[in-house]
Amino acid sequence: MSDHLLARRVATMVRNARAKRSRVPYSELSTVYRELWEAWRTHQRDGAGDSPTASLRLANTILSVFAEKARREWVQRLLFDMAQRGLRPDLATLTAVLPSAESAGEALRIKSMARRQGFALDATFYNAVLRAVSHDRAQPLAERDAAVAGVWREVLGDSSIEPSALLFNTRLASAAAVDEAVLLIEQLNARGLPATAATYSAAVSGLPSVAAVEAILRYAEGRGDRKLLRDPVLFTTCLNNVAKPAWQPAPTPVADAFRFLTIAAELQVPATLEMLCSCLRLSVARLSSAAASRCPVSRAELNETGQLVESTVRAAFLHGADSISSFWTSAMQYYNLSADLPGANRLINHFKSTRVRPSDAMLRYYSGIPGSDKHLDMSSWANLRYSLT
Repeated sequence: MSDHLLARRVATMVRNARAKRSRVPYSELSTVYRELWEAWRTHQRDGAGDSPTASLRLANTILSVFAEKARREWVQRLLFDMAQRGLRPDLATLTAVLPSAESAGEALRIKSMARRQGFALDATFYNAVLRAVSHDRAQPLAERDAAVAGVWREVLGDSSIEPSALLFNTRLASAAAVDEAVLLIEQLNARGLPATAATYSAAVSGLPSVAAVEAILRYAEGRGDRKLLRDPVLFTTCLNNVAKPAWQPAPTPVADAFRFLTIAAELQVPATLEMLCSCLRLSVARLSSAAASRCPVSRAELNETGQLVESTVRAAFLHGADSISSFWTSAMQYYNLSADLPGANRLINHFKSTRVRPSDAMLRYYSGIPGSDKHLDMSSWANLRYSLT
């Protein structure tokens, strides 16, 4: 197979792997990885690897997929094979493997290696370093912040690098305080790069509390960036962050979710399915953690959580989200945890009316609710449009 044809085949496989990586089990993803590995071995075995440049480019592409989900065993296997074949890593190789770094220290060692090799470090490489260092959750927060700040000083001090909006956004995502985030946004604007909705989404993703996020939103309004806040992605980020351990203790996670939904409504931000999914996952996680810790949820919080779930489910009905299996399974899991048979029956009746068969997981959660129909008559799903199973 020619380099050109193989590159096209691998590009297709890479797209499929990236499309699947967040929504399929590891066993299936491993199959994709094995296929990529076999494509590489076939490329070498058939003699199409006579061009070192083409081989290195192909290896870097495959490495970037292996490293994205920190599959170190695949990264190391390919790096070893490259060494056996005399392929010397270039800057793109080191950039590709950075997401698989196990710690901030390892990421910094890769950066030092790149300098020793005499590579001209670029914005793409530094972006990968910043992400790897800031994602080291095992490192004490103060040490991680210091490491991130050190890398950022290098970026600003290197006259050959023109920091992009993407690089600023990566740095913003690790900002641990409002003042730090504001300073970065001001630096962004000083370089002639206007703040965007992605800028504020990145800023809120790194902040440690609801109050800090609200402060950034007020700052944006004060700058005249109110229109940039009308972005569902920003509020999805806020809702996802509510469940972060760093945000606790809070009045309750559900109360915080209501606050963000209220702010979104005031800004006329439409509720997207992603926002609804975040609310639902939050509600399920809250009850699951309470059950696991044998810490009862107060009646007030249970009622508030129920209101959030019901409003989420009603909105999802309007969105026509019948085919989103994970969403409805989470909804039924909530009804199971709260022993809410009326809510579960409403959900089952919705699926009957839309002639969509629930997933097996949904039905298992349903049958575990006291008083539910343990032997649900599936004949009522005759002439199905499709099944979630």
